Amino acid sequence: MTADRVKEIADKVMSGAVEAAEEAGKDVKDVAHGAFEGAQKGIASAVESVGDKTKAFVREGLAQTKDDLEAIEELFVDTIRKVAQRSGPVAEDVLNSLADQTKKTA
Repeated sequence: MTADRVKEIADKVMSGAVEAAEEAGKDVKDVAHGAFEGAQKGIASAVESVGDKTKAFVREGLAQTKDDLEAIEELFVDTIRKVAQRSGPVAEDVLNSLADQTKKTA
């Protein structure tokens, strides 16, 4: 569902209804109004459907992104701790402290 597709559909619905009403000698005003309302409701329904699918996709995407970020954080903290183990006492204390702080605030 793109803006161009909505425009194309609305154009076809409205043009078709108006042309048919004009050719049949019907009340163009009423037909145009009805076609407008019908197209509007149809597009709104399609947008709602796309919105529901988008919400589900976003929820799934956010959940996956959260999991990915947590994994990255864990790897980062593990790396800090490994470097701390190979470092001197002062650096080890500082790096472990930073790793602890990262776990609390991330």
